[in-house]
Amino acid sequence: MTNETARAWMEAYLNGLAQQQVAAWSELWTEDGVLEYPFEDRREVGRVAIANSYERALAAFGPFRFWDLEVMVSSDQGAIVAEFKGEATLLGTNKLYRQRYVLMVFLAEGRARLIREYRDPNAYARAAD
Repeated sequence: MTNETARAWMEAYLNGLAQQQVAAWSELWTEDGVLEYPFEDRREVGRVAIANSYERALAAFGPFRFWDLEVMVSSDQGAIVAEFKGEATLLGTNKLYRQRYVLMVFLAEGRARLIREYRDPNAYARAAD
C-alpha cells in the first residue's frame, strides 16, 4: 500500500463521518472488524456494532470537520497510522468539541479489520460542561 492509497482510504473514512453517512461509512469495515479505544478501555466488535455506536455518538453532534490529516504506512505496509484534528458542536450545550486523534488502522482487502483510536477522553467532558 502506498501513502497515496492510505491517504485516500483515510479521506473516505473521515468524509463518511463528516457527512454522517454511517451506513456507507460502515462498508469500510470488515464484517468482524474491531474498534478499540485504548485510553477508555472500550471496544466495539463487528461492523453492525461499530456502526450503531457511531450512529449514537454522531447524533449528539452537529457536522464534524476534520483537518491536518497526516498519514504514514508502516514499513511492512500492514498498517496505516493517521493523525488529524476534528471538531463539531455538541448539540446539548452548543459548545465546540475539539479533538486530536491518532488512529492505527489495520486493513484486510481494503477494509478495516482493526482500528485503535487514540483520543483525549476528557474532550467530551469539557464540551459537555
